[in-house]
Amino acid sequence: MERGPSITVPRGRHAPPLEVRLGVQRTRLLEAAAQVFARMGYADASAEAISREAGMSKATFYEHFANKEECILGLFDWARDAILAAMAEAAGATDLPASRPPTTPSPWSAPSRSSPRVRSASGFPPISASSSR
Repeated sequence: MERGPSITVPRGRHAPPLEVRLGVQRTRLLEAAAQVFARMGYADASAEAISREAGMSKATFYEHFANKEECILGLFDWARDAILAAMAEAAGATDLPASRPPTTPSPWSAPSRSSPRVRSASGFPPISASSSR
């Protein structure tokens, strides 16, 4: 992931609403987590290292994540959403939400009631017993 300029928000009476601050904090923590996990590996990374990289306290880290595992799972979700949004934009479908699953059925997906024809993994209809000779 490409790291852009760090996001800062004003403090004091000009501070944005709590929802905005929480979103900015989470984004900074996830960006920092990506850097720390890439540099140190998951096993050696810590909440303290991630917090330090983000320029925040460990208390702020634990306001967003229960532990390091929850943080990396949040990072996976964040990366997935970014990839899906980029794919939707590239396909010209920017009006679709980023977390929406694809609507094109796969040949390996379960058959639906609307399509009685079942396809095998090869993509061809299954061979019936009557057409084997």
